[in-house]
Amino acid sequence: MTDVKALKKLYVAQGGSAEDVASLNTIAEVISAMADVTGVKNVSAVPCPQSNTYWGTDVSDMQGTDIVVGDGIISGTLKYVASGTLVTDWKSHHFIALKFIDPNGADEVKVGIKGSVALDPDMEAVIAVEDLSAPLKVVITKNGITKTQEFNLGGLTLADA
Repeated sequence: MTDVKALKKLYVAQGGSAEDVASLNTIAEVISAMADVTGVKNVSAVPCPQSNTYWGTDVSDMQGTDIVVGDGIISGTLKYVASGTLVTDWKSHHFIALKFIDPNGADEVKVGIKGSVALDPDMEAVIAVEDLSAPLKVVITKNGITKTQEFNLGGLTLADA
């Protein structure tokens, strides 16, 4: 027999947040929440154009032309950025510049590796990458339902400093 605890685990496995269902006590409540979370689609991402500039640093100085995003994994080469406004604000790092495409009309989309920041309406982000074993997380919120999506960074190569 299925119980509320098992359904909550399934809800999280489908990409929902445990916080969303923490206060739910009946099978009917959790099933209703599950219907909502499965309606929130994953975002997609593409590399920002090499000619774009963020915080005084060209994308071509952050990442190679070989960046590919697909099926939950990001691959390609990240360059080490050691000078410029980006470094003044964030320290020297490897950076990736991505544009996210949201098919949901979400209320909010946040991205990050160690934490997350809400995306501006342009849906573009520059993210410092230090640890390829940590996923890039995208937190999508629509109508009070939160879904977390992850991109594996294991396909990236960090160029020497």
